[in-house]
Amino acid sequence: MDKLTDEELAQAKAVSYIHPNMYVYHDELGNITAISNVKDQTKTYLEVPEEKLTDFFNGKKDFNRFKIDYFKFFNHNTIVDETTTVSNVLVHVIPEVSDTSSKDIVVILDKTNNSLKFLINDTGKAVLYQNNLDNPVTFYITKYRNPHYLISKIVVTGHDLLNDIVLNINVNEKFSLVTTKYFNSYGLFINE
Repeated sequence: MDKLTDEELAQAKAVSYIHPNMYVYHDELGNITAISNVKDQTKTYLEVPEEKLTDFFNGKKDFNRFKIDYFKFFNHNTIVDETTTVSNVLVHVIPEVSDTSSKDIVVILDKTNNSLKFLINDTGKAVLYQNNLDNPVTFYITKYRNPHYLISKIVVTGHDLLNDIVLNINVNEKFSLVTTKYFNSYGLFINE
């Protein structure tokens, strides 16, 4: 019986190794474009444990209906390449409020115009000024009471928030607004 050289043995091990994670590829808008076990360095990807993808492989979920942020909520189980940042701050579902004065930031949903605007009190403005005004503040529109089902993502800067930005949204169902904790208090005011 022939013996393998050390080089041949190393080649055989490299070919037979099955990586435990999969690569979820996405575009610049966060839309998932592919899921593969093959790593393509020329594309943007997130490395995700295979067990988190079971529902996608068996057809229970269609990856075309999800954004990459869906997997980032599982950050304690997810391996991320160096170019992707994942917040370690807990996900915060913004509660509905009946008045606009009691919170650092209140997101006002205008259902008539299908738009969002932001009202920031003095404490909230102080938080913005303490940080870089160019820093992104991200809000996620998710299924109602389900922060793991992403519908859309909104990224604004401190400058945007201070300049009374109004954002048009295209969501025709009741939804939750989710963010990472940037301000001390949040509210979602719904203007029917």
